[in-house]
Amino acid sequence: METMKRIKKPTFMPPQWIFAPVWSILYTLIAISAVRILCLGKKGKRIKKAMIFFSVQLVLNILWPYIFFRLKLKGLSFAELLTLLVFIILTTVEFIKIDKVSAYLLIPYLFWSTFAAYLNGSIWYMNK
Repeated sequence: METMKRIKKPTFMPPQWIFAPVWSILYTLIAISAVRILCLGKKGKRIKKAMIFFSVQLVLNILWPYIFFRLKLKGLSFAELLTLLVFIILTTVEFIKIDKVSAYLLIPYLFWSTFAAYLNGSIWYMNK
């Protein structure tokens, strides 16, 4: 996080302490959502496409901090986040076909990730 102190940040950047609790809540909701879908899959529902989208978005989610913080590639991390948003939407659309509650549990994640993309894009633009 040391590099974040040296770069220009937008005025709407939340305080650093907010990220850990927000992501803890979001990962809990994401996990509950996925478990509900997996349980329905065991009961015979077709979940393969939904779980492929879910897996892709999860990998993209895991990769983003590495690209942004470790590699310090703000433009690439922004593009990666936009791709992540697409896969969160695709996952939500597929989940809603199987279980509405599972899809609704992903909505806060979609909103927060959209905000994160806005932050990332702003930081990239301000530090070109």
